[in-house]
Amino acid sequence: MSSPVPGQPLSYGYDLLGGLRKDLKTLQGFGTVIQELLQNAEDACDLAGNPASQFWLDFRDDGLWVGNDGVFTDSNFEAIARIGAGSKRYDEKTIGSFGVGFVSVYQITDQPEIYSGRQQLVLSPLDGKAYPATDVDHPWPSTFRLPWADSFSEVRQRLEAQPVDRKNIENYIEDARRAFAECAVFLRHLKTLRLLQNGQPKFTLKIARPDSRTTRLEGSDGQVITFRRLDIALSDELLAEAQQRGRKKDLTLAYPVKFTSKFTGRLYAYLPTREESHLPVHVNADFYPNTDRKSLLWDEADKRSWNERLLQAAAAAMPEVLTDLQDISGTEAVYDFAHQVYRDNEQLSSNHVLKAFTGAAWDTCFDAFQELELFEGRDGSYVDHGSFLIIRYPHSELLPELLERQLRWILPPEKHQKYGPLFEVLEADELHTANFFGALDRLFSNFPIWLLEHALPALDVLKVFFDYLKELDEHEHDKLSEQLDSLDSLFVALNVNRRPSRIQDLWVCPPLHLKTVQPWLSDNDRVADEWLKAAPSQLWQRVPRYLPEDFCDALREETPESIQAYVQSGWELQGAYRFLQSGQNLGSQRLRSLPIYKTQAGSLSDGTQLRLSEGFTDPFGVCEVLAADSLQGFPSLLERLHLEPLNAATYYGELLPQFFGERPDLRRDIIEHLAKKYQSVNLDPWRQLECVECQDGQWRIPGDCYFPNQLMQSLFGNHYPAFREEAYSGSGIDGLFLRLGVRNQVDEGDIVEQLDSRKFEPLTDETVQLRQTIFEYALAQASVTLSQKLSGVSWLPNERRTGWYQPTQLYRDSAKELIGKPANAEFCGFPLPKEKRNENLAALRFAIPKVPQLIEHIRVLNKEGKGLQGGCWTG
Repeated sequence: MSSPVPGQPLSYGYDLLGGLRKDLKTLQGFGTVIQELLQNAEDACDLAGNPASQFWLDFRDDGLWVGNDGVFTDSNFEAIARIGAGSKRYDEKTIGSFGVGFVSVYQITDQPEIYSGRQQLVLSPLDGKAYPATDVDHPWPSTFRLPWADSFSEVRQRLEAQPVDRKNIENYIEDARRAFAECAVFLRHLKTLRLLQNGQPKFTLKIARPDSRTTRLEGSDGQVITFRRLDIALSDELLAEAQQRGRKKDLTLAYPVKFTSKFTGRLYAYLPTREESHLPVHVNADFYPNTDRKSLLWDEADKRSWNERLLQAAAAAMPEVLTDLQDISGTEAVYDFAHQVYRDNEQLSSNHVLKAFTGAAWDTCFDAFQELELFEGRDGSYVDHGSFLIIRYPHSELLPELLERQLRWILPPEKHQKYGPLFEVLEADELHTANFFGALDRLFSNFPIWLLEHALPALDVLKVFFDYLKELDEHEHDKLSEQLDSLDSLFVALNVNRRPSRIQDLWVCPPLHLKTVQPWLSDNDRVADEWLKAAPSQLWQRVPRYLPEDFCDALREETPESIQAYVQSGWELQGAYRFLQSGQNLGSQRLRSLPIYKTQAGSLSDGTQLRLSEGFTDPFGVCEVLAADSLQGFPSLLERLHLEPLNAATYYGELLPQFFGERPDLRRDIIEHLAKKYQSVNLDPWRQLECVECQDGQWRIPGDCYFPNQLMQSLFGNHYPAFREEAYSGSGIDGLFLRLGVRNQVDEGDIVEQLDSRKFEPLTDETVQLRQTIFEYALAQASVTLSQKLSGVSWLPNERRTGWYQPTQLYRDSAKELIGKPANAEFCGFPLPKEKRNENLAALRFAIPKVPQLIEHIRVLNKEGKGLQGGCWTG
């Protein structure tokens, strides 16, 4: 290096070492030195105004040599000579805020030397001067030489700073290397940062910016990390506030293209602070930092408010970060970033100063996944939250394909299963119980024609869902139990023909009885055995069992004729009896309704009228009797049938009377048969039955009939209910009818009864003649009893033959002489016979003329001139 030409000394920016000491205390750490030197290099330009692109840092034995390819202007020299003036504050092309930051170099040197072009400036804090010189040589376009302050010099003492320990040089080199990586992210111009030791390369960091948003850091050690930057436009409100505060409008996020858990986001006030962002992202803005630049300023409410508002703006930009990562790095980078945001926020205590920032960042990430197409499907497409589904539990490889193809759900590829915890906190739809049953309903509520369209084996497809159902039962048993009823109406079962069917439409039949029920339970109605083996217990237990009760219901729809046709085709009644006997809940009413019981006649019948013979013979075929050997071997079934017994009591007291009314053609035969048995049977039912055949051909109740009687014959001729005795042969007839109540004795009451029963007969010559005969008979009797009883019966015709009257309602013909023929008077239509007894006539109690009638009759005669003595009655 050539000998410099000294210039006029300049006054240094600090008048006293005490002021320098004060600032230095807030700028501790070798990393701060490197950051400040990088700041100066980033702000430097060559004489043409092009930004510096190279930076050198050489740890030499005589001191730390720092260089860049920019060139100092006179104003730059003046500025550095007046440290703390803050000349860079309003220059938006620079990143520094404190010119005083250069004070940090006094940690390692007592007398900094600045070279640029051919000029030199030596800063001497002891005398407060800056000594310029010209015509100097140095390694780089701009060079800082910082001689090691490795002794306890006066400057060290005055600054209250420790001497440099040469043993720590390696630590300084490592600090410098770390500072390169931290600062390079937001550098705009520098492209190469070189770290040397005594001129020999130790480490080089190349900074590539292939586009406006990408920064690639490539270290000579082979490590490469690429960052994406996002410049956030401040809101109008924040822009106005920035101008009011005199702050810059910058707000930039930087995040690695490929996530690594070792990455720690920091807060930058253009240069990195020691404060983590607690998110996988660097945030750079014109924050208010503390004077030591190690953290943001949180203790002053006003400045804290500005810092917090900038951070909220940064948090609101998370959706842009996610979509950018999606475009640049793919889905896994998006998932990794979002998951780290979630974890960082969860780990941060609620009272941490950055909790509002991390919470807002997670909220915006969550919202982004709800609204944007950030979920990746198996085919590489991206979908929003509403179309995305994850399968929580182990499953068949075919299940995702079915859900995607048939239900248009998008499922993640297998490699993304590791993001299950993230999907859960993002509240992505899962194939839990509710969604699974919803899927089954959409797929199988109607016949799944799609199985045929895609030629999918139904059982193989159903097994896929059955396997997952088992997983749900293991993990979500209670929820699953609540949904099981909905399966009954779905086409998730297979019949014997392997056709999908509803569970509720199929049956499981015990193999022992399968042949018996086949006519009513076809292959389309029975569940397939292979389906039963494949289905979980929750399903196969829901298939209805074909029970004896069901078989009973089927048989009730048949007729004896249709059952006979099955028998003729080889179907066995014995199998039906065996199955029905196993149905302990079948009662007699249901069993007796079945048309499957063999009768003694060889036909089939139901059991409603079937009787169980007790050794009794039915000569007329009144009822159907169970064939004696047909239910042999089925005692329980026979007992539960509760068949009515067939014996003499039931036959003659119940069955035969009913049959008698139904078969007029057999009545005489039945009567003759009953006449042989009547002494040992209950005849009460017959007494209420029209079982007496009379002379007029009518059948009447026994109590209304008579054995043939001469008196009745003389009085009524053939017009009384006389038993037709001559129509029957055999012994016991008279005895039977006597027991039944047919009358063989006649008295006055019978005559009166017969007459009373005929009071509605029309008046004909025949009916009038019959009553005249009785009239004459009654008057001629030796006793007045008959006449007395007849006096209360309507049986006599009036003179005009308009009706039947009681004697008390009629006048005798002789009364006409006394009362004439009043309009309201009726006269007996019979003349008095010659042979009569007056007491009998009196007993009939004919009507007696009244005095008023007599007086009225006299007046009429007088008026007509028919009275006595000249035409008038006197007296």
